[in-house]
Amino acid sequence: MRNRSLIRPATRAEDDSSPDQVFTYLQLSADLEYHVLICRRIECRHAISPHGAQVTAHLWNKHSVPLADRLGLTEHIRDNYPQGLRKPTDAALPPCGSKPHPDLQTYNSFSYRKCVFFTTSFHELTRHLSHNNLHGETATRPRISLLYDDVYLQSWAGGPDRRYWTVTGADGSTVRPVPDRIAESHSLQTPRRPIISDYDTARKDPNDRRAAISQSKPWLDRTGWL
Repeated sequence: MRNRSLIRPATRAEDDSSPDQVFTYLQLSADLEYHVLICRRIECRHAISPHGAQVTAHLWNKHSVPLADRLGLTEHIRDNYPQGLRKPTDAALPPCGSKPHPDLQTYNSFSYRKCVFFTTSFHELTRHLSHNNLHGETATRPRISLLYDDVYLQSWAGGPDRRYWTVTGADGSTVRPVPDRIAESHSLQTPRRPIISDYDTARKDPNDRRAAISQSKPWLDRTGWL
């Protein structure tokens, strides 16, 4: 039977910045700046709830960690982190543009340029753009290419409760390079006819004559003539 004293150290001082041997053994980590407990296993890489027996339940239900390795973990968290650890959904978010957290999953994602809307799903992006920018019309790639960025995102939580912030890539930028998007941006520099977002911009500017024209003569919207 494993000598449990090897993985159950004495109570840690609050200012102790050395690695927590228990967490290291169980592939967990505590972010003391944001007060979250992270599961570092490759299939997770997100924060988990530290309350009650939820940590030990996570280790058993998700990773089949045996009882012998989980014994005393709840007490270890209670005794060594008196400042408290928070649920992932309650933790503050790092600022956008931060360096990626080494223990969290990084997602190839999308960001709408006109509001704070982050998603890992291109389908959700097109649905949002169709509703908020295209007046219900289909969000085809030519229509939306100038409305969003390809970005890197991280989140404390997993599942449907994720809240995101942008992080930088290897080049220091939050915008991730996508070859097809680069080709699109070059082709859109000299458009052969107006795109629908031109009219959205015009309607917001009372001094833009395109707004008055499009409102008084709808057939011009359909033809694209100005």
